[in-house]
Amino acid sequence: MDVFTVIVMVGMLGGFLWILALGLFSTRSGADVLDWRPTRSGAVEVQNDIDDVGQMIAAQNRLRERRGKTMRTHEQVQEQVRHHQRELSDFADAYWRDQRSADPAADVAITIYEKAACSNCRRLARLLTERGIDFDRVDYHIDPLPAGRIAELLAKAGVSPRDALRVKEPAARALYDRRAPDAEILAAMEADPVLLQRPIVERGDRAVLARPAERVLELL
Repeated sequence: MDVFTVIVMVGMLGGFLWILALGLFSTRSGADVLDWRPTRSGAVEVQNDIDDVGQMIAAQNRLRERRGKTMRTHEQVQEQVRHHQRELSDFADAYWRDQRSADPAADVAITIYEKAACSNCRRLARLLTERGIDFDRVDYHIDPLPAGRIAELLAKAGVSPRDALRVKEPAARALYDRRAPDAEILAAMEADPVLLQRPIVERGDRAVLARPAERVLELL
């Protein structure tokens, strides 16, 4: 490899690392860095949209007039749009109603057992919301789960109490290292919810420890 090639590669690598560092550590957005400002206010944009609609209605009325048809008012156009929206909404409702009746499992409730401040729990909720999937949420750090309920959830997920320990917690690491029996681990999780891995997603007779969050897709 010649010297010129080495220099070019080092320069490209340096530039890439500089851009990466800027993105990771800069507290300013791209708009701030470029000093970009909107050229028009939100009010002007709204008024432009209103004017565009008015121009389209006027153009359509000129065509209707040439063809001997009655002209349409802005209110009539609005009512037609609302009518089409209702038709689309009714069609969507009917479609999903048929889908649920064809798949009995579609109506089985999904419940997330989580901690509200957990980033992985929030990511899981976004993932389901983006797919239009309804779910219930239980913050077991606020409403602790009994040991029996924890055991039931872990059994559905096929995870042992020992493997469900959050070993980054000192108390959990101690239980893990000395191979504490399941009953002791479950009792500790009931007493101190932070020891239990999260989030756990339950759907009917199945569950999954959603780490990473995409594991929830196994239940869908």
